[in-house]
Parts: sequence; C-alpha cells; structure tokens
Amino acid sequence: MLDCCTNISCLEINCPKLKLLYYIGSYQTLCFKNTPLLATVTIYEIRARYPKSKGKLIPDLVQVLCSLPAVKYLSVDYYFLKTLVVHDTLKRHPTPLQHLGTIRTFYVSFSKLEEVTSIFHLLRSSPNLQNLQIEMYSEAGANAVKPSELLDAEHLAKAEGQSDYSLNQLQEVKLQRFYGSRPEVEFAKFLLAKSPLLKTLSLQPHEGMSKDEQLALLKEIIRFRRSSPNAEIICEEFVEE
Repeated sequence: MLDCCTNISCLEINCPKLKLLYYIGSYQTLCFKNTPLLATVTIYEIRARYPKSKGKLIPDLVQVLCSLPAVKYLSVDYYFLKTLVVHDTLKRHPTPLQHLGTIRTFYVSFSKLEEVTSIFHLLRSSPNLQNLQIEMYSEAGANAVKPSELLDAEHLAKAEGQSDYSLNQLQEVKLQRFYGSRPEVEFAKFLLAKSPLLKTLSLQPHEGMSKDEQLALLKEIIRFRRSSPNAEIICEEFVEE
C-alpha cells in the first residue's frame, strides 16, 4: 500500500510474489514488469506536485493491463481511463483479462468521449466480469462540456451498444451519482440488453436529483429490454463510501 505518493516519474512494479497493490499518487509512466500473481489492483491519481513538463509521458495503460495476467479486482479513476484511450486507437481488442471479475471506476464523466470509450474497452477485455461499479461525475460552470461533445458521447454509446461484446457473466451493476444524461441512460440500456445473467442494476441518483426526476428516470429505464429474465432495477440513495 502506497498512499499520497508524489514526485514519481516512473512507477515500476517488479515483484513476483506481490498479490495486492493499493496506490494513490502521481505518476508519469506506469509499468508492471514481473507480477504474475497480482490479483487486486487499486490505482488513483492525485495531482502531481512536480513542475509540469511539455514532454510528459502518458503511460500505455492498455499494455499495463496486458501485463496483469492474474488480476481479479481492478479499481481505478478517471485519470486511468483518460490515459487508457490515448494509446488504444489502433488496439481496440487488447488481450482479454480472463480472471477479472470486478471493476470499480470513480469520477467518470459520460459526457467525455475518451472516458466513455475506455469503459467500453474495459468491458470488451473482461469476458468473465461479474461485478461493475461506476461512480459518475458531471462538470458545471466554466468546465461544463459543450453540447456538441455531449452529442458525440451519446452517438458513441449507441454505436458501441451494437458491437460484439461478451457480458455473459455480468451479475451485479451499480451506477452511482447517476445524473440521467442521455449517454448514461443509453449505457444502462446497453447493460440490460447485453447481460443475460444480470441480477441487479442499482441506480443511485446524484444528490441534486428530485424525487420526481428520479421517478421519471426509473420509469424510462424499466421499459428497456432485458436479456436476463431475473434482472431487477433498483433506485436507491447514494451513500459515500
């Protein structure tokens, strides 16, 4: 466990007996060289305190994932997802993560194309995924996403929903701080249509959503087609973990 690490340019893990890694800190490059037993991985990025460099290297996180043959649990944030897609334009089908059963992601903006794309890439690479948890994030004010970018994200969600995915093992889904944007709703629709063993889809609306808005959202989503006859859609209060 490495907490609040800064001033690290290259985070290189070379430890053949390591089974769990919990890392919160900054990094420019990330490399797993010899981790055949590493099964639990948690990586959250914090703002680097070293001077910014124009030539800052972005880790090839697709290659990072391919270097984790035994990973069963993966918990990452938006920074991991943003950098994942940078190097994935030509490698849309990375080596499957056969043992990965749980994915947790935090602060994901479904109005940002690169983050939505990375979510789909992770799903495609995890044929035995059973549990998926995504905490949403929405920017406001000067940082708000332009309407044109939002439409791009919606178009992507619909297009990816027609792709060849293998979500045959997915059973539990939790979407936290759900804002009800069109890309988010389309993503929920996609999960219901592609998960034949799904047991529960838990929607946890963000704190600012009124009861009437929650009811309208739930009414829309429960009408979507479900490939699992046992899938239950639950709307519950978000609780900070």
